[in-house]
Amino acid sequence: GFGLASVLLKAYSPRDDSVNYPMFFGFLGLFHTALCLPILFVLDQTGAETFGHVDRQLVLFLTVNGLFGTVLSNVLWAKAIALTSPLTVNLGT
Repeated sequence: GFGLASVLLKAYSPRDDSVNYPMFFGFLGLFHTALCLPILFVLDQTGAETFGHVDRQLVLFLTVNGLFGTVLSNVLWAKAIALTSPLTVNLGT
């Protein structure tokens, strides 16, 4: 997964300043959300997976974890690919 994404990211954005990484990952998350919500709705309606209500504290913890644990690490990973090479970055992970 990451190997192919690394090579494609480097191939289509050879310069570091040619991509706005936060916007790239923001749209990636938006597209994943838009594509996965119908699947989650079907799973909930069929009873294969039931979803309940979550409290505000859990939503806050998940949001903070998503921002710092996922978004920040992915932006830094993509910047490292632009500055070095896909091979160097993926050998370090």
